[in-house]
Amino acid sequence: MTGPVLCLHPGAERYGSDRVFLAAVRALAAHHRVEVVLGGDGPLAADLRAVGANVRVADVLVLRKALLRAPWRLPLALLRDVAAWRRRVRRLRPAAVYVSTVTLPGALLGARLAGAPVLCHVHEAEPLPRPVRTVLLAPLLAAHRVISISGATRGFVVGTLPVLAARVRPLRNPVPPVTAPPALPATAPQPLRLALVGRISERKGTDVAVRATALLRDRGHAVRLDLYGDVFPGYEPWSAHVDALVYRLGLDGAVTRHGVVADTGAAYRDAHVCVVPSRVEPYGLVAVEARLAGRVLVVSDVDGLRETVDGGSSGTLVPPGSPDALADAVEAHLAAWPDAVAAARASGERARVDHHPDRFAAGLHAIVAEVVA
Repeated sequence: MTGPVLCLHPGAERYGSDRVFLAAVRALAAHHRVEVVLGGDGPLAADLRAVGANVRVADVLVLRKALLRAPWRLPLALLRDVAAWRRRVRRLRPAAVYVSTVTLPGALLGARLAGAPVLCHVHEAEPLPRPVRTVLLAPLLAAHRVISISGATRGFVVGTLPVLAARVRPLRNPVPPVTAPPALPATAPQPLRLALVGRISERKGTDVAVRATALLRDRGHAVRLDLYGDVFPGYEPWSAHVDALVYRLGLDGAVTRHGVVADTGAAYRDAHVCVVPSRVEPYGLVAVEARLAGRVLVVSDVDGLRETVDGGSSGTLVPPGSPDALADAVEAHLAAWPDAVAAARASGERARVDHHPDRFAAGLHAIVAEVVA
């Protein structure tokens, strides 16, 4: 490879896809010069520079729901973005272009038009109407290789555009071991600390976790819920909805919002049970982190999370959107606490092997080599 690897990402925070992007850049920077373009500024930029990447922030087209609500704005914005990316890529002459997520359609199309080898790392698996899915995924036709983070993601891509089947390569997300937290107590803790790490959103089931906490307390259990994360800019009404729900259910003092934390290890250090009640989840990075931390884990029975907990052998599955089912599962773990602790410990050992960063790095290098060749 003669030129740098150009890596593109829509944001600059420290949520799941951001941390996977950081892992990808770290793996690539070990062997290549890496140029990064971010669609916004934030803490991720400093993390990327620390692993050896040259980072720039640019005004780029990122598909968000707010933009999709005004579809008449898309065609002209996309044309402008494609042209801008084509100019950028031609100036840089990269050996390969790595695009993180399908929310950067202009980058995919512009890089291909500039003649560069292109790969796209797909994190999405949305339950959208087929016409919408087709429009969303059509820019993947410009990619030489498509990385899928799970079977759910592969099904989302290939089920929508079967012609891409031969280009898709599976690659499990890397999850570095979290800072070793203290071991779980041998007997059921009082109070029990629940943790939900992720965006404050309807999609992530924040409201489900809050309602389940209220149910557990109504049943006589001393339970606290810690929420780690915040909303996307523009989605503040949902944040207000969660605050109002906490107040209405009488959970002031029982639910604590910590916002975005630089070290997610702190979330698992203070938790006894981690919950991931997402209504939609193509993977579930925080579920793997909870396993690595040796925490008892309850997740929604949706495609990506089902894979993340090995079909239920590495965590408890409950129906999505059901506070009652989530509360029942937590209560069952409290009733058989020593068994829950032993199962969590075994689950963590399996996760250390399956999600080791070295496996991810080797797989990514192999896919990049395919694209360049």
